[in-house]
Amino acid sequence: MIGLVASYTACTLAVTLGIVYPYIALLIYVVFAVVKPAEMWFWSLAGTRLSSLVFCGLALGWVLHGFADWRLRYAWMPVLALLWFWGWGWISWCNSTDTSLPPPSTSLYSDYSPHKFESPPDQLLQLAKVILPCVIGITLLDSEKKVLGLLWAMILAQGYVAWEMNVSYLLEGYNRIRLEGFAGLDNNSVAVSLVTCCLPAFIAAYYCSSLWLRVMLTACGLLIIHAILLTFSRGGMIALLVSVATAFLVMKGDWKKWIVLVLVTIVAIVLCGPEVWERFMTIFVPPQELDPAARSRLELWEDCLDVMLRFPWCGVGPDNWPRIAVDYGWPPGKEAHSLWLQTGAELGIPGLLAIVTYYIATGWRLYRWAPTASSLQATRDAVIVGLSGFVVAAQFVSLELLETPYYLALCGLGGLRFAELPRLPRGATLCPGCNLASLA
Repeated sequence: MIGLVASYTACTLAVTLGIVYPYIALLIYVVFAVVKPAEMWFWSLAGTRLSSLVFCGLALGWVLHGFADWRLRYAWMPVLALLWFWGWGWISWCNSTDTSLPPPSTSLYSDYSPHKFESPPDQLLQLAKVILPCVIGITLLDSEKKVLGLLWAMILAQGYVAWEMNVSYLLEGYNRIRLEGFAGLDNNSVAVSLVTCCLPAFIAAYYCSSLWLRVMLTACGLLIIHAILLTFSRGGMIALLVSVATAFLVMKGDWKKWIVLVLVTIVAIVLCGPEVWERFMTIFVPPQELDPAARSRLELWEDCLDVMLRFPWCGVGPDNWPRIAVDYGWPPGKEAHSLWLQTGAELGIPGLLAIVTYYIATGWRLYRWAPTASSLQATRDAVIVGLSGFVVAAQFVSLELLETPYYLALCGLGGLRFAELPRLPRGATLCPGCNLASLA
């Protein structure tokens, strides 16, 4: 009942107050993308399209405000890369279905006819629900407080999802996140979403000046850590370690920073039960002793690389790898279990470079930036650390439509609107862990 009331109240605010203040509609849309009310409270909200209504309020408010502020400065290149990624998906789809083109393959597409136009793939239509809010959102993030507010909203929403998963395990004795996943995502995919917001929760708390908000952010971080362990996802565990290591390298601060990160590491180790340790240690076994799941991933990655080499420009078309997996001996519908390699197989190397540029260019430009305001410092460190974990975790799952990393990168792009980046002289490199240029 509480979820029903909260969801409809938030939706009402988005389509009313959001028209006057579209930033409010943006926050609600991002929170809904993480919490997913229709799946969280499926017994009362199943089948509802609340996010669509929220987007209508967001888009209408954005239009009424003259399409907001397009002075994006250093955020322009990642935004264009994101748009190019979506546009190249349509080009790839046309290339794989256009009647004027020869069949893309003589040995693949055993059950897929490239000789006729089909309806647009659902993947591209669903992707528009992520990319368009990102484009609208970057124009609305015209102040430091708005950027930090979006980051906080994401973390608190992810913390609530982790809370529900922990309650199911601790009070009901049912590991829902491992056995069922969440909102159509399996345990590995949910782990990726959690990792993306885990260390950013502690970083945001570290820089926060409000005691109550600091407590809430820290609690979210602890809940997310335990939820990651409950997934039993080896990719999620590796990504969590990468996030911690990245935090040690990029965070600014004195001895307090080291204490916080060491405490987070100790907590994560203490929360690991024997089953989690046993699962984690399987990462280090010799290749010939890998379990079938891990071995199949390596074989899938090799097959995706083969497709990329055979169709380097446009790939085999969006969402078509599961349809041609049978030609490599896999069951029909088999996913590649790698966002990067499956994207390369489906959209070709240009499509892969576009989505990689969106994340890497955002992280690199944030790394070169040395903000003085604590709010921007929190955004910089949190986004770099969160994206580092995502980039690693995404190698182990296929999740083109996972919203969390897109919106975390959006927070970083909002911060870059206020950045002053150093210009590197020819032959100069950046010192590891700092933002000062020195001659190589």
